[in-house]
Amino acid sequence: LNNVYQNANIYANGSLITVVATTGEIVMADGTVTYAEGALVLLPPVPVKERQPAFDPLASAVITYTAGTDAYISILQANLKIEITAATAGDVGGIYDNLTLDVAGVDNNITSSTVIMSADTGIGEYDDAINTAADTLELLNAISGGIFIQETDSVEILSAVATLAVPSSNGRDGAIVIDSLEGLMTVTGAVSAHGHVRLHVTTGSLLANANIQSVDKDISILVLHDIT
Repeated sequence: LNNVYQNANIYANGSLITVVATTGEIVMADGTVTYAEGALVLLPPVPVKERQPAFDPLASAVITYTAGTDAYISILQANLKIEITAATAGDVGGIYDNLTLDVAGVDNNITSSTVIMSADTGIGEYDDAINTAADTLELLNAISGGIFIQETDSVEILSAVATLAVPSSNGRDGAIVIDSLEGLMTVTGAVSAHGHVRLHVTTGSLLANANIQSVDKDISILVLHDIT
């Protein structure tokens, strides 16, 4: 498909949801939902032959969106993993918030245990971050733009990398900004940017077990409680 325009909700119980726009964009209409829930496991006293499907209810709850250019996200929810990839058809493509009435911690763009996002021209925007409720984050942006995430609560950053093809005087390009409303932000993989780095926990702490670096801009780490 060249482009995918999602104007209605997509639900699956026990299935992988895959949406692909080979050479074009994916646009979820404002307010639309894609929801994947693990298959229901029927427990005893249901007879063995009737316990179908009999796999972990979280194991198949995966959503994958792949766009040749841009991906405009409304609401994605999956128990296990959500992976969004933009710019697979070239060097231009970002992941953007397409949910108008989103409130951090209430109306999230992405809700899942594992969230993986990769783009070339931005993951979120400086004044319109991607709202997440995730246990772990893996984020990669290259060429231009930055990474802008608003997380609901405790989160583990497995990796966050923002590079630039051409140096920019604008600190927003190549920046990494991850804000969390509460809990513990744990950095277990490298956080590396060409622009500014801001890690902020409104009412919580930060545990740094890996390097946090910027090539040529400032680093800000702001928490209410402890930095260890």
